[in-house]
Amino acid sequence: MIRFIIFTVLLSLGACSNSRQIDVRVAQMCKNRSFTQHIQTVRVVVEDPTRRNAALDEERYGVSSDYTTGQINLEGVPTYMTSEGDLDSPFVVRWFGSESPEPQFEASTILGYGASGHLAFSDDDNGDRQVFLPLMQVGRFSPTTDLKRSFDLVNAGEVCSQMVADRYGHTATYVPALGKVLLVGGRTTCDSGETCRRQAGEGIGVTDLVTAELFDPGTGLFEELPLPPPPARSFHSATLLGEDIVLIAGGRRLRNTDGAEEVLGTAYLFSATLYKSYSNGDAASPWTNAIAMGTNARYARVHHSAMAITERKALLAGGIFKLNGPGFPSLDPDLVGVEGNTAPTIVVFELGADRHSGEFTPASSFLNRPRAGGKLVKRPNQSGGKALIIGGFDTTGAIAAVEEISNLNGPPSDIIVSEYTTLPEAVFGHTATDVNGKVLVYGGFTSFPDLSSAGLSCDGLSSPNFCNLEWLRLRIPGSGVAKENLIQSMTHKVQVVDLGTESAFEVGNARETDPASSDFLPNDLAGRVWHQAVALDDGRVVIGGGLGRKHLRDNEYEVTHEAGVAFEVCEVEPTAFCQVPKSFRFSGDRNSSGRSDFRLTRLPGDVLLATGGRGGLTGIQQGQDTPALNPSRVAQLGVAPLRD
Repeated sequence: MIRFIIFTVLLSLGACSNSRQIDVRVAQMCKNRSFTQHIQTVRVVVEDPTRRNAALDEERYGVSSDYTTGQINLEGVPTYMTSEGDLDSPFVVRWFGSESPEPQFEASTILGYGASGHLAFSDDDNGDRQVFLPLMQVGRFSPTTDLKRSFDLVNAGEVCSQMVADRYGHTATYVPALGKVLLVGGRTTCDSGETCRRQAGEGIGVTDLVTAELFDPGTGLFEELPLPPPPARSFHSATLLGEDIVLIAGGRRLRNTDGAEEVLGTAYLFSATLYKSYSNGDAASPWTNAIAMGTNARYARVHHSAMAITERKALLAGGIFKLNGPGFPSLDPDLVGVEGNTAPTIVVFELGADRHSGEFTPASSFLNRPRAGGKLVKRPNQSGGKALIIGGFDTTGAIAAVEEISNLNGPPSDIIVSEYTTLPEAVFGHTATDVNGKVLVYGGFTSFPDLSSAGLSCDGLSSPNFCNLEWLRLRIPGSGVAKENLIQSMTHKVQVVDLGTESAFEVGNARETDPASSDFLPNDLAGRVWHQAVALDDGRVVIGGGLGRKHLRDNEYEVTHEAGVAFEVCEVEPTAFCQVPKSFRFSGDRNSSGRSDFRLTRLPGDVLLATGGRGGLTGIQQGQDTPALNPSRVAQLGVAPLRD
């Protein structure tokens, strides 16, 4: 028998609140279920993510009950009423399952965990709200699951859910106003079609997607959406503005079977308000009309960086303005802002008054070092609004210069760009994650890999550098000089940009594992590229996926998707170090579960959602060139090991 700590509210409710009931139903994941038999006690917490509902105070709850059905009724949960008497009460439900029989258990005894997305009481709930929660094993990933079907069937049959389409180079954005994740665009495989680019001798081709879908953490299912404004796009940006709007901007698309590519100069908005109207049958689509990125697409870009400045404004910096050459993957880029290219390196998007329109305006200042693939990091608590752009590449190689973009809260004409610091090692294909004023810069390339010895043609281009990267997304060299060049082009270093001292430094011994600990595996990762990194609420950084550079022995290394399967958890304070927790890896066979160009999205309660990506069998040890193009429809939910 499993005991749950059921939290009920024992409050005198004021004039601006009333109470509702939450019917919590805990559903097992379709994989990794055996741990549940060891759970003895569970704690359930209801929180207001907006912090407006002061009555939702965890310490006011404390009633225990036996659990026998997987269903928990939380009665008397206080809601938030506005001063006008309207119900406006978002909430998040979390649960913790412990192997301890004690009601007040320690974090070290927690085996299972689950959290909902942002939910909201409405007048239609009639005082009761049903919530499904995933029963996830702490420190593991599992495929997404049809939660209602799992709850109804328990252990009967397969209840895994899948994305509507396999995709990589897409975006995945959590929308708090809906409590759902928006997936847009990306690239996928094809057999034929007007824009299906197939290499000579290849069995499959590639094309871009115009489709979009929503993942609902409350059901575990993916919903296909009406098509956004055309054209199809990949490697675009998606920026959350406030809690209800997502700006989709730029990107690239294949135009024909020869692989000619266009960099896009259009954008559009996803609106939570329009989605609700669409769901009710009152609107045809959750999308706005297309928005031009300047006259004649002057602000077009791809492989740029974007971030929200306010709930109405977004910053876009750097990128590629044009892709030349005979066709994918043999492409030669023109960067935004380089000599002869008048496209501004920095543009600002601002929503219109109705939040369903907007326009792009160029900044009067340019980046001192035009770049693609840079990472924008917002500097918190800075007067006037400031951000850093870290790393990236131009046509000659990786960039070490870190630049500061200031006066973001004013008009674009007031924006100033200045030098900030320099990374010890120039990188691109990296991640840059801010944790309490220290930016963890992880992985990446230090130079373009030279893959010419593998017979990958980049003829007819002014520079083969970018072409080599594009080939690497299709094939991983498995032997010879090309393999060694790939290994040498990747960095093993972990770097930190300190926002307090305005300096950057390399972290020595960042991957040493405590030999006395049985909770971690030896960390033989020596770098990643095209991976993902997410900051957790407790100040740690989770890093996973990508092409991993693994240390085998002495001076021997390999680069595979398999090596990137294991996740690292990195501490930043007091000194940065990254460890590999046991079992914290993608679910599935190591040879097929690795992925790069995927998306890792943090949901409420530090639940992690991995969507899409490219994988494929390694074959590196056999000395063969390996097809690296195997887009995935398998999405996975994970929870990092909890901190004691």
